[in-house]
Amino acid sequence: MSQPLVVSLTVLVITANLLTALSSSSENREITGTASYGKDKLVLHSGKEKVILAALPPAALAGMNFLPIKGDTLTVRGVMSKGALVVREAVWKRATYVFRDSLDQPLTSGQGTWNVVAEDCIGCKLCTHFCPVGAITMKQTDQGVKAVIDPDQCTGCNICITGNSQKFNGCPTGAIKR
Repeated sequence: MSQPLVVSLTVLVITANLLTALSSSSENREITGTASYGKDKLVLHSGKEKVILAALPPAALAGMNFLPIKGDTLTVRGVMSKGALVVREAVWKRATYVFRDSLDQPLTSGQGTWNVVAEDCIGCKLCTHFCPVGAITMKQTDQGVKAVIDPDQCTGCNICITGNSQKFNGCPTGAIKR
């Protein structure tokens, strides 16, 4: 295979995986509520509903000057996936911030700072199942099958570390670190 074809196939597979992750959830949502932070997660409170927001890694959000504080009002649009809202765009302080393109790919990349400590990973695949954007995959390593996080896809939502406030409490061995 020629190099450009390999790159094209890789991009196609990554795009297909993300679209599958997003389409496996059933609902597009628009939610207005107040921001808070819980276990290093940006959370939106709207009435009795509490939703974890998976937008972009914190460094990317800071680079966009998107830094809501507790109590700020946000309107977010996205798709529910695995206990989080994968945010496509948000309105904060009358400005619209766009995080994903028409194929739901992040508009910034390479910002993720989350890593898997291979020695601590037991290969249980829980993180891959609960990652709302499909940024975690399993790879064969010298130490067996281990989780790997794609920093270009990771939104920094911390679900892999601390859970989704539902059925998943985060990595059972603490193998995922910032």
